Amino acid sequence: MSFTDWITETRGRFASEPPSVAATKSAMEFACGVVERVEGAGITMGSNIYEDDWDVCVVLDACRHDLYEEVRGATPSAWSIAGKSGPFVTRTFDEETAAETVYVSANPNAQDAAHLPWRAFVELWDREWDDELETVPPQPVTRYGLAARNRYPDARIVLHYMQPHHPFTPAGHRLGGPWAGEDLVWNRLEAGELDREEVWAAYRENLKVVLEDVDLLIDAFDNERVLITADHGNALGEYGMCGHPGRLFLPATRRVPWKFVNTEPAKTVEIDTDVGELESEPTSDDIVQDRLESLGYK
Repeated sequence: MSFTDWITETRGRFASEPPSVAATKSAMEFACGVVERVEGAGITMGSNIYEDDWDVCVVLDACRHDLYEEVRGATPSAWSIAGKSGPFVTRTFDEETAAETVYVSANPNAQDAAHLPWRAFVELWDREWDDELETVPPQPVTRYGLAARNRYPDARIVLHYMQPHHPFTPAGHRLGGPWAGEDLVWNRLEAGELDREEVWAAYRENLKVVLEDVDLLIDAFDNERVLITADHGNALGEYGMCGHPGRLFLPATRRVPWKFVNTEPAKTVEIDTDVGELESEPTSDDIVQDRLESLGYK
């Protein structure tokens, strides 16, 4: 957005909305524009996971820090390197880091890094997509993650779960779906069709679902250093914003968990790791776009 566009939109807001609301939204749009230009110039804001020492990195999708703390108690945090999954992928990985990493991802935006020289590149958003849930549930990520460790004992492993990103899959928390287009949960929240507390409760339950699997994963790993973090968060009405437009640089959208867990000798965990081939076959662009749309990215 140019400065002239911002002035035009600001005038429109003050003509149609209460002054306090218009002022807040316009100030936020201006700040977002500054962030866009800074990051567009190649100046990275936030922490890259490769700045720390870990064996396994668990990436929770769209998990804001205060939500994680509400479920798991006091937790260290960091500013994410991006406000959306696509930029998180492209800013996090490069040829050097990919060469030492097995990347297991339930997020279709992983496709943006498919060209890198990975130890192994495992896209679950295609082969493990659940048509009923309209997402990839946590269990396949855990299974493939453990299989990856068995086959690549010396590699760093990144496991990108799709939760707690919507759709909020626990029973009773779908909030009326579907999720694409104008019915996206964040659009409905912003329009006042959904209550913030209701959305927050569903968001929290979705986090609990994925953390159950993360706990199993940690029990199954043998003396590993695990980083638990997120690619970005979600705004739930802060400064009039909902969801995670990439340009936002708010605690709600960019402050994420940054928790290290040193696993103990592996416990006996009943998880089927017979997953066949790890490496993903090339996927058609139509399928990529369909999955992105189902998750609200388009």
